[in-house]
Amino acid sequence: MLLLFGLRYWPGIALGAFLLNWTAGVPIEGAAGIPVGNTLEAVTAAWLLHRVAGFRPALERLRDVLVFVTLAALASTTLSATLGVTSLWASGVVDRSAVGSLWLVWWSGDALGDLLVAPLLLTWAHAGWPRGRWPEAGALVVALVLLTTLLLRNPLTYVYAVFPVVVWAAVRFGPRGAATATALIASLTIWHTLRGLGPFVGSTPTGNLALLQTFITLFSVTGLVLAAVTSERSAAEQAAHEGEERFRLLVDSVQDYAIIRLDPAGRVVSWSVGAERIKGYPAQEILGREFSCFYTPEDATAGKPAANLREAAERGRCEIQGWRVRKDGSHFWADAVLTAIRDRDGALVGFAKVTRDLTERKQAQESLARTNAELEGFSYSVSHDLRSPLRAIDGYARVLLEDYAAALDAEAQRLLNAVRDNAKRMGQLIDSLLRFSRLGRQALKLQPIDMTGLAHAALEDLRQVPGDGHPEVSLQDLPPAVGDRTLLQQVLANLLSNAFKFSRTRPRPRVEIAARLEGTEAVYFVRDNGVGFDMAYADKLFQVFNRLHGTNEFEGTGVGLALVQRIVERHGGRVWAEGAVNEGATFYFTLPRQRGVV
Repeated sequence: MLLLFGLRYWPGIALGAFLLNWTAGVPIEGAAGIPVGNTLEAVTAAWLLHRVAGFRPALERLRDVLVFVTLAALASTTLSATLGVTSLWASGVVDRSAVGSLWLVWWSGDALGDLLVAPLLLTWAHAGWPRGRWPEAGALVVALVLLTTLLLRNPLTYVYAVFPVVVWAAVRFGPRGAATATALIASLTIWHTLRGLGPFVGSTPTGNLALLQTFITLFSVTGLVLAAVTSERSAAEQAAHEGEERFRLLVDSVQDYAIIRLDPAGRVVSWSVGAERIKGYPAQEILGREFSCFYTPEDATAGKPAANLREAAERGRCEIQGWRVRKDGSHFWADAVLTAIRDRDGALVGFAKVTRDLTERKQAQESLARTNAELEGFSYSVSHDLRSPLRAIDGYARVLLEDYAAALDAEAQRLLNAVRDNAKRMGQLIDSLLRFSRLGRQALKLQPIDMTGLAHAALEDLRQVPGDGHPEVSLQDLPPAVGDRTLLQQVLANLLSNAFKFSRTRPRPRVEIAARLEGTEAVYFVRDNGVGFDMAYADKLFQVFNRLHGTNEFEGTGVGLALVQRIVERHGGRVWAEGAVNEGATFYFTLPRQRGVV
């Protein structure tokens, strides 16, 4: 009862046991002691099963059956037998010489009751019943009753022939069927034995009881164990089936990828909705065929399908890009990953292949390559065409200043100098714009880089530039990186140049170069105590030709930070800035700690 309704009902057990024994004529001392044992038995068993063993009352797991038999039927019943027999002896109901045999009978009776009655109540309260099997259940009951009744009229060894029916009940109807079958067998056996019938009627009542209890215990435990093992296997099979169904639904819901499975020889053994959409074959036409039919004739003749299978088997996976053929003969650009599938022993059982149709991306890349080539030619043309008139303007202005200075007043000379300065600035802008446009097409030359040494080199270059003075610089040890040395030196040079420039108006200009490690990234930063900036305009800092200060305050073209951002992003990193007006600024950039930049 406590396993069904909870420990709060223990007073009912104590009161019921007391009234039963008292009304049966047991002295008050014994009638009060026996309920203590009964109550402790029930409370101890329920507490141990629920709190210690994580017991599930449906008895559909083998571990639940084993802990129930061990803790409830065998262990906790010793409390009831010990306290009950002690109470009867203390109240004078039994003699000391009969205590041992009475304890054994008491304990075995309680254990048998736990094994016979408790599973019947628990399974009918919690366990499920297979749908649509009532006719089979009726046939099982009839066969059980007839066979048991028939066998009980024969010698003891024949009675165990009913065991296959218990197996039938356990396998087909689970714990509830096993417990019910055992209860029916026990009822029929006890009924026959009480009437002096069957193989359990012997010379002494004690011997009869021992044989009967052994018989019923064997059938009860065996039936419960078989039912639990069968239930666990059925649950595992159901979970596997549901998992396969969920996986199938998941795979079929992915229509932008062709997800297929191959056997070790490369034949298609599973086909998804996405595969049919991309490759054009319905499942019934492609299953069993070799996956080499997806390759172009040239690739198939060159042995690429077999080579891809070998690489996947040897390395675990194979990544492939190339033109593939649909059912209708049209071609598409495929990006595929072929992965080897192995069993627990490491034997190859097949391959999983996931393919994407990247035709549009391939066409876009080819179009972009053509556009970049055209842009390169255009940039060169613009650069050449713009530089010629700029050189002419600068040259004519210089001639006027040198040859006709005496004829020009001060204002005319100032205007000609302004023309020359703006022509030079226009030339610098053209150079910066060309560097920015070429950067996106320049291949990265990746190598390990000592970032501390790179920062020292950038600082040394800046200190060679004449000026009003240089700031105090603090350079910490920087973590190494993998990247393009020339481009990353450009990043440090641009950031340090800005820090030098925007802090030079301070009484004691200071610049700090440091870094920290965060997860898979190294975060580098350059901090200054210069004029800073308003964070409301932080998003404009890395835009081409966007400047927060006029050229009359600080020189520059407005391309340096845009170059920094493009270089860092090509290395797989990020850039951002923090600052405040008249409180300095900090510029951050990250680089991956592992080689894997693109």
